[in-house]
Amino acid sequence: MWRKYNDVKGSLLTEKGTATGVDGCLGEYNTDGEVVTPIPISSSPNLFGIDLFSHDDTLDLIRETRTYCDDDKEVRCWMGGIPFNYWEQYLDVFELLMTLSICTVAVGFGVSTLFLFVDIFFVSKHSLCKVIIGSVAGGLFIGSMCALSIVIVIGLSSLLNVNLTAFSVMSFVLSVGFVVEYAVHITHRFLMAPSNLDSAASRVEYAMSFLFVPTFMSFVSSTIGVGFLGFTKFEFNKVFFFRPLLIVMFITYFCGCYVLPLLLTLMNFDFLKLGDDVPDKDEKESPDNDAGVAKPDKEKDEEMGKPDKEKDVEVAKPDKIVKL
Repeated sequence: MWRKYNDVKGSLLTEKGTATGVDGCLGEYNTDGEVVTPIPISSSPNLFGIDLFSHDDTLDLIRETRTYCDDDKEVRCWMGGIPFNYWEQYLDVFELLMTLSICTVAVGFGVSTLFLFVDIFFVSKHSLCKVIIGSVAGGLFIGSMCALSIVIVIGLSSLLNVNLTAFSVMSFVLSVGFVVEYAVHITHRFLMAPSNLDSAASRVEYAMSFLFVPTFMSFVSSTIGVGFLGFTKFEFNKVFFFRPLLIVMFITYFCGCYVLPLLLTLMNFDFLKLGDDVPDKDEKESPDNDAGVAKPDKEKDEEMGKPDKEKDVEVAKPDKIVKL
C-alpha cells in the first residue's frame, strides 16, 4: 500500500536481490522488491501551514505537530521546511533569556567586585579583609540593580507587545551594561567617601554631588541616540529595537541613579567606609603651621620692633614739634 501511494522511486528500502530486472535495460529493476519491514525511514507528502501571521502562530504549529510526531515514542518523525528549520529556535527562547540574564548579572557582579577591589586596595589604607568585604558588598549592590533593571525592562517590554526573539533578548541584556555604567561609579565613590562623615546619607550626598551631572549627561546623550530609531520606516526595528532600548534607557538610569542611592542611604555600616579621614579646617591649622596660625597682636608687635608705647612718636604741637 505504501508503494502504491508513493510515486518517488527508491523511497522504500528493499531487500537486496529481490527485485526483478527490466529486459533490455542493464541496471534497471522493477519496483517489486521485498520491502524491509518495519519501515525504518520514509518521507511524506508536503504539508501546508495556514494562518501563520505571528511568532506565536508558528510556534503553536510546531508544538501541535510535535504532539503527534516527535513526542510520540513509538513513531519518530522530523518536520522540515521554514517553520521548523528557522522558527524552531524560538521554542526555548524564554529559557535562553533566563540563562543570559543570570549569566550577565553574575558577570556584572563579578567584574564590578574585581574593579572595586583593585582600585580600593591600592588607594585605601584599610586592612585587606575590610577591603574584600567592602568590595563584595559593593558588587552585591551593583548586581541587585542589574537584576532589578532587567526584570523591569522585560516586564514593560512585554506590556508593549515586544515578543521574545533573539533581537529583543539582546536588547534586554543590554540593560545590564547600562545600569552597571551608573552603579559602579556611584558605589565606588560611596565606598571611598571620607570615613569620618557621620551618616550614610551624607556619604551618598558626597557621591552624587559629583556624579549627578555626568550621569545625567550620559543618560541624555544615550537616549537621544536611541530616539532616532523611532523614525525608521521598518516596523521590525521599532518593535524589537526602539521600544525595548528606550525602556532600557529610562529604567537603567532610574535604578542606577535613584534607587541605588536610596538603598545606600540605609547602609550606614563601618565595613563600607573605605575612604580616609579628611581633617577639619580647625585641625589643618595646627600650632606648627606658621602660615595657618593667627598670632596674637603682642607677638606681631615684637616681630616688627618695639611695642607702640615704646616707639618714638612725633606729635604736632602748636608751637613746636615735641619728641616723646
